[in-house]
Amino acid sequence: IDLTYRCEAGHTFTAAGQVEDRLCSTCSEPAFAITHYECRQHGRYEVAVQFAATPDGGTRAVRWRLGKGKWTEKESELVCPRCPASLTRRSTDPAEAAVGGRKKSGG
Repeated sequence: IDLTYRCEAGHTFTAAGQVEDRLCSTCSEPAFAITHYECRQHGRYEVAVQFAATPDGGTRAVRWRLGKGKWTEKESELVCPRCPASLTRRSTDPAEAAVGGRKKSGG
């Protein structure tokens, strides 16, 4: 599955999903897969995701980060930065399979 990545410098590119760290194709800064979560009141937010391999050869999301905030190991800790509401993953997101743990690792 091809995912959208964004590096720390803000460059965006598409590449095959993978478990290993990925460097930006433009500047070689660390880059992370991005997906989108929503607050019912305040709309959509971009969230960076890191993956880990599963025993069956797939992958699953293991860490999430909203903006340039701290990484969390609990998806449930993603909270809207404008109110105390929990963020929910957008069901139409192309990274749905990867975040849901059904993506196979790639190069």
